[in-house]
Amino acid sequence: FWLKPFELKPGVVIPVAHSFLLLHCVQCSWCHMAAIVIVQTLLVIFWILPQSSLAFCPAGFGGERDFPAEWQIPDWPNPIPPDEAVKLRIVTLGGFTKSELNEEFLEGPTSEFWIANRETYWQASGKYFLYYCQRFRKWRVAGIDAFSQIKNGECFAYASD
Repeated sequence: FWLKPFELKPGVVIPVAHSFLLLHCVQCSWCHMAAIVIVQTLLVIFWILPQSSLAFCPAGFGGERDFPAEWQIPDWPNPIPPDEAVKLRIVTLGGFTKSELNEEFLEGPTSEFWIANRETYWQASGKYFLYYCQRFRKWRVAGIDAFSQIKNGECFAYASD
């Protein structure tokens, strides 16, 4: 019974110690069959799920617009195609005395969310967003009600790096 590292693509190998579920047996076809069945089962599960369960957006962005027009907050695509959704990055903040800032922030899905040619990140609760302030060269957290002013050059913040 021999184990070898799993190779994602030529030249990219996951070490044995880090690939518990990705290891396969060199001499045993049963392992290959089990892996195929598991993958097929997962594909069936995701295929059966409604598309809306694969889409996500921060609070306040779904359905009807929940924000005043003067905030100029772009529409969040809903549903986000799964191949685009997996590309979005998440930033987790912690250690702030304003505890409601200690949450995950999801990258804005389109360039309409960008400020000063940089991506922004939106809190799951829909109250705050994280952006890069070019004037002070710092990442800042602001309330979403200030989005249009920040997009126009202001650098408001509840917190800054």
